[in-house]
Amino acid sequence: MSNFPNADTHGYTPLTYKLTTMTKEQLNTQQRSATFQDHATFQDHATFQDHATFQDHATFQDHATFQNECYVDGTWFTFEHISGIKLDAHYAIVFLLKWGKESHFDTVPLITVSQLEFYPEALDWIERFNSWSQTQNPAVGEVYTWYDLTIHVELEPELLTWLGKHGLEQLVEIFTKKQCLSMASLSHLTDDLLQQWGLSSVLRRYTLKKIQSV
Repeated sequence: MSNFPNADTHGYTPLTYKLTTMTKEQLNTQQRSATFQDHATFQDHATFQDHATFQDHATFQDHATFQNECYVDGTWFTFEHISGIKLDAHYAIVFLLKWGKESHFDTVPLITVSQLEFYPEALDWIERFNSWSQTQNPAVGEVYTWYDLTIHVELEPELLTWLGKHGLEQLVEIFTKKQCLSMASLSHLTDDLLQQWGLSSVLRRYTLKKIQSV
């Protein structure tokens, strides 16, 4: 007796039953193969997108860092340097640039920090502006030049005398720069902080020892 279903009752002949069975058995394998191919294709696509994104990022960085160009409204424009800085109506820092001769605008654009994120000079301006703002009150909308942001500070006479008494006159410049201006500010100095300021280990130990006796 045949092992195949009766064609009259199930609608299969021995040959079609075998082919149908084989097809069902192969289905999972085919599906797994297709899934693997889809996964590989997706990975290739993702890798391509990542590569393209990286290239775009690298291209943007190259433009901004090495060619003094700024991306404005979909176009790269050359500039010479940053000419000013100010706070906009939302208290965000924006830059004014000295544009190249071939760069023309109907309205001079204000450049955001993110537009110059790869431009080293922008970081110097931000640091200088932030330091200056600690002792000054910048007005919204007013443009400040590099020289406007000069900080005029001096050490208090008592601290100058103390430094001279202990042979630490060499610290006058760094103390002025870091705004350690009074005897009271000495209590905030630590070995880690003085190391960040670039003092040698010998000078740090000596300075901290003298501070302890104040």
